[in-house]
Amino acid sequence: ERVANGEVLADIEAPFLLSIKSFLPQVEYVYDDDGSRIVKNILHFEDLRSEFKHLMSVYGHKIDLPYTIHESKGVLSHKDLTPKTIKMINEHARADFYAFGYEMVESFDQNPKYSIRAKARPCRVFNTADPASETCEVDEKYPIKKVKKKSGHRASDEIAIGRPHATVMLLGVFTDYSEEQVEARQRIRDTYLHTESWPLTCTLKEYQRQFDLSNGLWVPCRLPYVFIMGGDPNRPEKHYDSLPVSVERSLVGNAPGDEGDIVYLNVADGKSTGKSQAFFKWAATFAGDYNIDFIGKLESDTLMDRQKLISFVDMELPPAPMNRRMYGGSSWGARGSYFATKSFYFMSIDIAQFIGQAKIHQQTSESQDIGVHIFYHSKPIKFVNMNPNQFWFRDLGTKEKWFDHWENHMGELPRTDSNIYVYDICKTLNSEGNLWQ
Repeated sequence: ERVANGEVLADIEAPFLLSIKSFLPQVEYVYDDDGSRIVKNILHFEDLRSEFKHLMSVYGHKIDLPYTIHESKGVLSHKDLTPKTIKMINEHARADFYAFGYEMVESFDQNPKYSIRAKARPCRVFNTADPASETCEVDEKYPIKKVKKKSGHRASDEIAIGRPHATVMLLGVFTDYSEEQVEARQRIRDTYLHTESWPLTCTLKEYQRQFDLSNGLWVPCRLPYVFIMGGDPNRPEKHYDSLPVSVERSLVGNAPGDEGDIVYLNVADGKSTGKSQAFFKWAATFAGDYNIDFIGKLESDTLMDRQKLISFVDMELPPAPMNRRMYGGSSWGARGSYFATKSFYFMSIDIAQFIGQAKIHQQTSESQDIGVHIFYHSKPIKFVNMNPNQFWFRDLGTKEKWFDHWENHMGELPRTDSNIYVYDICKTLNSEGNLWQ
């Protein structure tokens, strides 16, 4: 209704709509925030079969695109769109039309010979802030320059297109100095983070060793992890100064014994928003150098199905730089926005950097403060709602509950929850007089 009344969809504060992939303009995937194209090869849907065949031949792959033509008996086409609908499409996808060389029209009655094919090459550099500007540098040749075979080199040796490395997620498990948490950490190491029985999981130090040893070319570990504690009770709860974000274990007076998988942040320990913010700030400082694409935060009473987690990472989370502004977890609605709950949530490293540099005033819970601030970002956030696919158990704070679920209930995952909780959001909007009747 608001779009029909003339508002631009991207200007409407509805992150739950903008996070749906079908609503996002393609320029959000193809160009970075500075307007540089980060996707090398762009194929046109209207000529997908021929362009895909050419692309595979360039890289030396003998892969055919599955192709089936479904005959349609309908009589409607793009030329039956009304001027009102065309205007809405033009406003929302204006940047796509300019960036990829497609023609915009106001009415097909005025342009009966309109072609659905692109009339210009895609921009190599594009002004995302002002699509109609003249800032559009195109490739000299398109779609791709032929790869010349050299002695001792085959085109098929190229790194797979769009897949320079497998997606990696760093897991940070939040814990504290209590005796109960000593036992909790060991339970985690004995179950879903048991590194000896599953090589896809390892400590962060081991992941960095594998990466450095092979220069990032062969890294079996995909889910490196650390336990997270505050390292100095005399420090503030938030890290807003220029001191290091983490401290060496030798400088922590009451550090646990021989636990080498703990990172001590340079903040006071606790359950505050500041501890989480410092964690994301710390992780963002090195993640890009080690091909870490996402930062995940878990509670120590969260029991994860590691196989379902890695399957989710492989199927749903692209590696950098195709993963910009992604954030997800089990969602909840409050204060006019959505956020991912504390048991498990994750974000791309650019969002971790954004959170680490922010000044967040704690108002409610840690996860809610983080989530609300993420949606303050100037560009749309791709929110991944995990409610229909929760492959973890939460609130398992005792040894009995933990091992009962590990031994007897893992087959019940994933759990399905209500798709979106809207009661608190509706309540807030209603109290502010902004709820449409």
